[in-house]
Amino acid sequence: MSEQQDTVVMVDAAAPIPDTKMVTDDMKTRKRPRLDLEVEPRKKTRSVFGQVFGTLKKARDQDSKEKSSDSVKKRIEIDTRIMGKITREQITVRKQDEAKRDRTMANRKEEDLAIKDSILRLRQAVFPRLAGFLLTPDVFPEDDELLLADGTAAPAPAPASLNHPPSSKQPPALYYLPAKLTPAQDKFLAKQKAAAAQVISEEMKEWVVDRKKGVEEVAELRKRALDNSMLPPPAAGDDDESHPRRRRSESVATMEVEEEKVGEVAHVDDDHPSMHHPEKDKTGVDAEDTIEY
Repeated sequence: MSEQQDTVVMVDAAAPIPDTKMVTDDMKTRKRPRLDLEVEPRKKTRSVFGQVFGTLKKARDQDSKEKSSDSVKKRIEIDTRIMGKITREQITVRKQDEAKRDRTMANRKEEDLAIKDSILRLRQAVFPRLAGFLLTPDVFPEDDELLLADGTAAPAPAPASLNHPPSSKQPPALYYLPAKLTPAQDKFLAKQKAAAAQVISEEMKEWVVDRKKGVEEVAELRKRALDNSMLPPPAAGDDDESHPRRRRSESVATMEVEEEKVGEVAHVDDDHPSMHHPEKDKTGVDAEDTIEY
């Protein structure tokens, strides 16, 4: 027993005895670290921003290097030339479409003017002749009824042919001319002829103004169409053979042929004296179509 106790004592004696003063000082100097939860996200944000900035800087440096090379310069020049050519072709196509539209409008206006002129000339030739006939609905006042209350002559009655056509409920009006006219019928026809002549004269004056305005509009449309059909000159660097000026489109060529045909028809009277029309007066009315009263 004594030996075991001695051994234990010896073991305990071999272990170092801690210094309580040193342990206390060490515990005082050592501080417990605080957890900073904002440090890690901040570092992560800074690292992402640095990567993005570095990528942009790298791309900028690479772009500047590529632009400085000859191949990139040539590619940029080719792209610029192609874009300019496409833009010019678009402008050319748009102008050709506008020229075609203006030419179509000019043709329609010319047709309208020709139709109105034909109608007016036919009316000028037929209407005064119809004014020399009587209509079945006409009423012939007596001599005292032709005078107003103050003793002056009553205004000439408008010809029946100027009025609207009769409705379907009434029988159609018939033109007739008795072999022997009564004094009332004679005066009625005289006033009717005078009124018809006045109506035709006013219509001709209005038509001269309208026709002049229409001719000016047609000339303006023709001029604008001709200006739009002119193609721009080829730009520097474009192939002359591939430029639209070298290979004019079929539409432009067709429009030029149509203009030449119209010019030939317009000057046919000068080339063939036998086809000359009667001389026109200042109002634009043929001498043979003018009726004197």
